[in-house]
Amino acid sequence: MGYTFGSKIVDYPIKNSSIDIEYTKIDPWVYEHKDITTTYKHIGYNLGHWIGQNADQIKIQFNYYFLRSLKASFFAERIRKGGLKDIYYAYKTTEIQPFLYSPVRKDYLYGLNVTYNPLHDVFLKGKFQYSDISDEDITRTPSFLLGKHFSFNVSLSYGM
Repeated sequence: MGYTFGSKIVDYPIKNSSIDIEYTKIDPWVYEHKDITTTYKHIGYNLGHWIGQNADQIKIQFNYYFLRSLKASFFAERIRKGGLKDIYYAYKTTEIQPFLYSPVRKDYLYGLNVTYNPLHDVFLKGKFQYSDISDEDITRTPSFLLGKHFSFNVSLSYGM
C-alpha cells in the first residue's frame, strides 16, 4: 500500500503566508508485480510516486508572498529509501520484509525557493539548497551525491 496525506494552513499566524505539511509512505513491492507486463513501469521508469517502493518522505514548507508576483518558500524534507529486494520475496517466501528494511538511504534537504512573476507566464526562479545524503548500499547512489552539499540555481522561463 502507498499513501500521501497532508495539510495546508493559510494566513495563520502570518497574513499572506501558508504552511504545507505532507507525508508519503510506500510499502515494499508497491508498483511491482511478478508478471513484468503488469508492473507499473514504462521502459523501466516507475509510473508511481517518484520515491518508489519501500520509502517514505516528509516535507514541511513555509510560503510567504511579499507581493502578488514575489513568493519565497523555505522547506525542510526527509526522505528514507529502504532496500530493493527482488519481487521473489513478495510471492515465494513466507519471510515478511519490514518497512524500510536495509540497506537504507537517507536524504535531508533544506532550502529556499524564490519565484518572481513580473509578467503573465514569465517566471524568474532562484533556489538554494543544502543536502545531506547517506546510503548503506554503496552501489545505489553515485558518490558525488553522498555527503553534505550546497547547490544554487537560477532559471528564467516563459509559458511554464
